[in-house]
Amino acid sequence: MHAAELDRRALSYDGWIPPHLVSWLVEHGHLHEVEAQARGGDWFCAQERVRILVEQDRRDEALEALAPYLATGWWKAARSVAELLDTWARVDEAIAVFRSNMAADWRLALKHFALLLARHGRGDELREYAATEALGAAARWPGPGRGGRRTAGCPRPGRAPGRRSAFGGRPGLRTRRRHRPVGHRARAAGAGRRGDRPATDATDHVRQRP
Repeated sequence: MHAAELDRRALSYDGWIPPHLVSWLVEHGHLHEVEAQARGGDWFCAQERVRILVEQDRRDEALEALAPYLATGWWKAARSVAELLDTWARVDEAIAVFRSNMAADWRLALKHFALLLARHGRGDELREYAATEALGAAARWPGPGRGGRRTAGCPRPGRAPGRRSAFGGRPGLRTRRRHRPVGHRARAAGAGRRGDRPATDATDHVRQRP
């Protein structure tokens, strides 16, 4: 069991019992099956088992049920563990879990990490962490004259992937043009020419025969 596989299955439900069926099994007295599936790597069953253990105030067992998932470095498991620890006023442990498992999904993890610190009035730690990460980002993304060129295909920090066209828009987006009737320009040009000369009688254009 590894983080990439857990993430894939969480999105596709491949090989796992869907959450609504997990609830149905518990409601109909099949808790032992849910526990067995949780120990076998079914995240949805593990979540339901943890919920029941927390309701019974069996905190250590709840953390043990999540331990195999947390050991993979999977962000969802780390978040679940940190939220439980925060609920139980074990803030330092929750922060340690966040810090050690942020690499897998750094942007999302930073958001929840910042909320956790702000909720407990620990803004100084957040500023210190942000400064450290800014230095790390600068080292990972050296600019011109500071370590070479960027790898081809890698976006700049803070910029969404994908190129822009020469006209400032994204590729694949075309500006709609206004279409005019086919004879519009010809009529407009003709009207301009007629307005520049005095009107003449139509008979002037008829060649007289000798």
